[in-house]
Amino acid sequence: MTDTSKQKAEIIYEPKKINYGALLNDDTVEWLAAMPLLVLSTIPLVVFVLRFAEENYATLQQFLDPVRVLFCLFAGITALVCIATAVRDKQKPSAIISGNKPFLLFAAFLLLMLISYLVVGKPFFDDPFNHLGINSSETHIMYIMFFTVYFFLGSRIRSPKIKGLIIHFNVLISFIIASFGLVDCYIAPLRPFRLTQIWDGCFPGVWSNPNHYGYYLTLMTLLSVGMLLYEKERSWKIFGLVSSAVHCVTMVLNDTFGSYLAIWFGFVFLIIVNIIIFRKFPLLLLIPAAVLLLASIFLPTWAGSMGQNFAALGQDTVSIVNNDENAGLAGSVRWTLWRTAAEGIMESPIFGQGLEGWADILLERSTTGIHPHNEYLQYALFFGIPAACCYIAGLVAVFLRGLFNRKKLDGLTLMCLAAAFGYCVSAFFGNPKFYTAPYFFMILGFAYNYCLAAKESTGSAKAADTGAEEAAAQENVANS
Repeated sequence: MTDTSKQKAEIIYEPKKINYGALLNDDTVEWLAAMPLLVLSTIPLVVFVLRFAEENYATLQQFLDPVRVLFCLFAGITALVCIATAVRDKQKPSAIISGNKPFLLFAAFLLLMLISYLVVGKPFFDDPFNHLGINSSETHIMYIMFFTVYFFLGSRIRSPKIKGLIIHFNVLISFIIASFGLVDCYIAPLRPFRLTQIWDGCFPGVWSNPNHYGYYLTLMTLLSVGMLLYEKERSWKIFGLVSSAVHCVTMVLNDTFGSYLAIWFGFVFLIIVNIIIFRKFPLLLLIPAAVLLLASIFLPTWAGSMGQNFAALGQDTVSIVNNDENAGLAGSVRWTLWRTAAEGIMESPIFGQGLEGWADILLERSTTGIHPHNEYLQYALFFGIPAACCYIAGLVAVFLRGLFNRKKLDGLTLMCLAAAFGYCVSAFFGNPKFYTAPYFFMILGFAYNYCLAAKESTGSAKAADTGAEEAAAQENVANS
């Protein structure tokens, strides 16, 4: 064999080196980030289906525990891949700091949470309610995952196709559950909605508490309204109309007053956003607003009617201002919980009382609640005022990013901003739960990272095509 033929043989049979870094391109990373979020989106529907076979809610919770562990593991691995890819991009530290203020603020919150744990010494992995015989699934790990998994993965997705797929999937599943809930309420009782006997006559959906369903409904209702306003395809726009109507009716029947008020605040947010960005009033918004108003007037709720809720709000406000003997009962004992939480915060303002550190005292004084029922007070009570300030500042930074980049925002990002804003309002009256808050942080991540503009997306595609052509040309040269 001549030297020339030996060289050709070496070229032909030389193993090609795989560029593993190139495999982690933007599309691959976004699909990796999307997979756990799609799994998360299916959980309410999975619970709904499984409830047809299970005899009680506790058994179902036990069945879902290993599923939740596997999901957390899968999501954590995916988050690590995305973080490794971000590090691979070789950005300057100054660019990372200036362009990712919410990440820094949320990271500061987690750091202060860990410092609080070291100082106060509350359990890190164990459920803080074990001594009360309650399995709440609320640990430090839960709070860490809110930011490092759900928010981070959501923020990695800029593709309108992938982001739209996840949003549509979430709204569709919520619409299915809400529709069957209306069947259960007005046509025939359905097993999945009858397992939590304590809430018979209320509307808890497949959640263990109607308030928790209300947090989830806030997000899905405003996403449905956003689809009605901003979707370009007629079919999705029509679905947004039907879905928003069903969700508005369900919200009234659910009777979580804080979430109900949050929907109205979300409508105001959408009006302001449309006037600022598009210089016009969103007329289509009047349809879901009318449905919500009419349902509020004519449909009965668990507590009587929505009108009675407003009357009670007025009476509670007067009692608080006058500081009379009924003030502590205001807001379903929330005023007592808030005042008690404030006392705990002032007792340890820097490091807090630790995770669920005042649960016993809250329960003793209110006889009904073991949480402050105000997310912002809860973070200050658990982890200290500095940690709560970092969390609030991180939320504000997300919305300021949207304001400063308002000309680049697309419909998907606008509806996510509205949904996230509605949840932030409802958080004044609720708690971050392990099976509802992940949806908020996912949507907050979507709201943080606006979709690629058409020109930018086209440019990226052209650059990718050019790079592929150059690589093919180099390979042909090597083989020739």
